[in-house]
Amino acid sequence: MEKEVFVFVSFVMLLVGSVCSKAEETRSEVGKNLPLLSEIAMSRAEMQQLGNRDFIISSFLINNARKFFPEDLAYVNQCLREASDDEILSLTSQSYLDPMLMEFVSVFVGGFGIDRFMLGQVGAGVLKLITGGGLGIWWLIDLFQVQSLTKERNIELFDEVRNINSLAYGH
Repeated sequence: MEKEVFVFVSFVMLLVGSVCSKAEETRSEVGKNLPLLSEIAMSRAEMQQLGNRDFIISSFLINNARKFFPEDLAYVNQCLREASDDEILSLTSQSYLDPMLMEFVSVFVGGFGIDRFMLGQVGAGVLKLITGGGLGIWWLIDLFQVQSLTKERNIELFDEVRNINSLAYGH
């Protein structure tokens, strides 16, 4: 009986290993032809030369759709369409926080206030750290709020960069 169980377990492990290696091969083949965001980013001269302003805006909106509220995406789209090439490069090269990543951070180290520090809310982060996540209550509440807070922070960051650009480029 033990020999049969060992043979069965060995067969299952061999099968799982085969499936995993095939999945890895397929994943590398699928991703081989997709451009990286760093490959899409280019200088202003390259952007004008290629005339791919719409492509950059569309790529940015697609790649960052989950990082903004749907109603904010329309605003972001409008702002990008009205922006100069320099402003587009500045706005699209900005790194925005991923709400799902922030959810994981909040689950695992949110009791220490790390999620609030990452959102730029230093005071709330310090309070959360000192109180141990408000004895767990604040941590629990943030589990449900962190994605919304992240999206709010992202649109605030977009507006900050946009305002800096308007001062720098005189628009």
